[in-house]
Amino acid sequence: MMKISSYTERSTIFQMYRLNNTVQATFSAELRKYGVNFIQSLVLLTIYFEGKNKVTPMSIVRELGLSKSSVSQSLSELEGRGKIKRRMDEKDARSLCLVLTAEGKSDASKIIGIYENLEKKLEKIGKAKLEDFTNTLKNFGTLFEKS
Repeated sequence: MMKISSYTERSTIFQMYRLNNTVQATFSAELRKYGVNFIQSLVLLTIYFEGKNKVTPMSIVRELGLSKSSVSQSLSELEGRGKIKRRMDEKDARSLCLVLTAEGKSDASKIIGIYENLEKKLEKIGKAKLEDFTNTLKNFGTLFEKS
């Protein structure tokens, strides 16, 4: 065993990094079945959950904390694959609204199942522990946002 191992095993940052990589690899493998990556899946789910409410590229940027460029790129790819459409806002011709196509709706409902299955795996540690863990992650996020 390398000397670094004893450090990385105790390192909170390294363990968060390792967990992130493991979760992303698991998600990526499942999401590939629908031809989307993690960010694209979040975009699809945002439009899906908002239903008839107006969803714009900027509302996705704000809600998910993503960069404009990553949202723009994801929207272009999703539109090119026939999963979303951009429509002019009927009330404001300067604004675009995002809507799911039938394929996009179908994929989004299946992607929800992927998220739910992974959440069920996490719940094996117990709902109270999982809630504590989630709150701890939020607290870490707040610390880093303030830096």
